[in-house]
Amino acid sequence: MYLDETYFTKTKSKLATKDGKKLRGISRNKIGVGVACNETKSIFIVTGTSKPSRKLTKETYSKHIARSLVLFMMMNDVVKSSELSELFCDFNTIIHSDEVNDLCRKKKCDFTRNRNMNFYSIIYYFIFRNRTTTNAELTHFYSSIDRFEKRISKQALNKAIRKLNPNVFTYLINQFASIYYSTSLPKKYRDHLLIAEDGTYIEIPYNMLNINEFQFALGSHVRDMFDVKKVQSKAGGLYDVTNGLFIDFSLKQAPYSETPLAFEHLYRTKEVLENQKVIYLADRNYGSAEIISHLEGLRYSYVIRGKSNFYKKQVASMESDDEWIEVEIDENGLKDFDFLQKPRN
Repeated sequence: MYLDETYFTKTKSKLATKDGKKLRGISRNKIGVGVACNETKSIFIVTGTSKPSRKLTKETYSKHIARSLVLFMMMNDVVKSSELSELFCDFNTIIHSDEVNDLCRKKKCDFTRNRNMNFYSIIYYFIFRNRTTTNAELTHFYSSIDRFEKRISKQALNKAIRKLNPNVFTYLINQFASIYYSTSLPKKYRDHLLIAEDGTYIEIPYNMLNINEFQFALGSHVRDMFDVKKVQSKAGGLYDVTNGLFIDFSLKQAPYSETPLAFEHLYRTKEVLENQKVIYLADRNYGSAEIISHLEGLRYSYVIRGKSNFYKKQVASMESDDEWIEVEIDENGLKDFDFLQKPRN
């Protein structure tokens, strides 16, 4: 792709003057136009009357760099010299690797033939999907990679999806984060990464398989699986607030506790964030002694919202609104650390 800019003089009636004289060079009398083109397409963007600068160039083209361009680069091995492009190329290599090929299969016989929607194509499809319907998404996907004539049907897509092991995305999220944080691209807050943990419930398709797989919570209106009206999964993620990037993400059974889910994310991302200064952000459900102890072991700073009874005795003895408190873990408190050895729901 070729990028350049040029300037055109305004019409005579709109020319600005200074002390009755025309302005010289690139001035308010010149309208900038950015140009971007490849072998098949060209775009022209009016940039205004500013002088060329790194900031203006970024503002001009960044909003026009759609997901489809990144997708086209990765699918067709377009190599650039910039660090961002190297990141995409490295991630592209991982997606095409034999290891990902093995991880993405539910059965050994899946994705063995070089079909139109092979294992890496379907991974790209899910990474870059952003349309409201499947048909619109398929049209966008194949147009983006310049292979519209090979567009498959919705039925063929669903058949390929049933072969895909969703756990491959956990691996890919971790691998992308490993590459990303080894570059100079991540933005930081006072030399620290701001990462946040939270959990929620996500409604998933209603069927008996999902009811058995993700379970359900018993209550006054739900006595057994036949009373279940909707199926939910416990979702949790570790999110880079400053860079808008999930470092880890999990879907578990509905009754699964958020605390062990947070530990899973901290363990899996330990090597990814090993050489980074980190501030860990979390809501009131994560202010337990075991999480705080683990964060200090990782040498992470942390800001965790406390409950109303959050170390009530120690807080009551504070002489100001901002000071350190010491918490001694008694025998009852040590019981909370048991799940580090054995998972619990």
